[in-house]
Amino acid sequence: MVTETVNSYLEAIDPLRNQPHGPDLERALGRLHANTARNVVGGRNVTAGYIRAWGLYSPVGIAPAVAQDPVYRESIELARDLTLVTEHKLMNLFLIMKYGLADIKGDIVEFGSYKGGSAIFMANVARRLGMTARIYALDTFQGMPETDVARDLHLAGDFNDTSIDALRAFAEKHQLSNLIPVQGLFEDTAPALLETIDAVMLAHIDCDIYSAVKFAIDVIQPRMHACGGYLAFDDPLQATCLGALEAVEDMVQANGLHAEQAYPHLVYRFPAPLIRAADSLEEEIRSREERLWIIEEKLGALQEQLRNKDEQLGVRNERIDELQKSLSALHASTSWRVTAPLRKLKAALAGRRNREP
Repeated sequence: MVTETVNSYLEAIDPLRNQPHGPDLERALGRLHANTARNVVGGRNVTAGYIRAWGLYSPVGIAPAVAQDPVYRESIELARDLTLVTEHKLMNLFLIMKYGLADIKGDIVEFGSYKGGSAIFMANVARRLGMTARIYALDTFQGMPETDVARDLHLAGDFNDTSIDALRAFAEKHQLSNLIPVQGLFEDTAPALLETIDAVMLAHIDCDIYSAVKFAIDVIQPRMHACGGYLAFDDPLQATCLGALEAVEDMVQANGLHAEQAYPHLVYRFPAPLIRAADSLEEEIRSREERLWIIEEKLGALQEQLRNKDEQLGVRNERIDELQKSLSALHASTSWRVTAPLRKLKAALAGRRNREP
């Protein structure tokens, strides 16, 4: 079922590859992010995960279209000089926010903000999309805390070239009132903060080391949105972050989770997304209509080919008729010339007979 869904999407989306961002692509992405029985398998929306991952990874995917989205373009320009997060990862956060979070309400929490670039990006996206979400940017804003040298490559004090005052000033200058920086160790700030939040629809966890990632997971899970919040991990697949990967592995083993996405982030859903029966039926209808549209397009192309063949056949038949007429005329003309002497001799003999007594 999943393979059929993804393959049918790829076939339907093919004409839109490398095309400008537009309503056709937006409708397709929105439809494939719906948490329907067709899309949700093993506690995550496999279809949406494939679409985001493949769409950003493939050189003929949807990244060029995302790059042309005015909300994305404005947001990345604000964040570009203040983040180490790659552009594909920012695109992925944008896709999750615009399509994955379209039907739920809650807040966004970032564990590990450094200079605040990705938090700025998400705050501007949320503002421009009309979302009521607040974006909480949690960090020491003084560099890495103590690390576990047996697990982590990073050391205490890494990434200390940052300032919460600079981030606050930037947010005020650009009227990002929905961006709330929170300074301190996660253990000291997150528990009390999360008590004030009804639901977290997206947790962006970008803190590199085992202890920080593990604490972020443990403290955020009980606050995740009941419809299936997103856990997006920036670091586990990085060469310098085996500690972060170990923390994610602990989470997977403890909760039996399956990844929704493996590129450019590791993305999990917690709890599993709720499957909406009505939407599932509508999705099945839309999917069948989409497949019917594809068949009709192919049938139209075949009919056009048939019309071209008929026209070619008509031209050939006209040519054959012309040749047959020419041949008939030629035969008639030749027959007259060949038999002319015989007709004359016959006429002469007939005349002689008539003169005999």
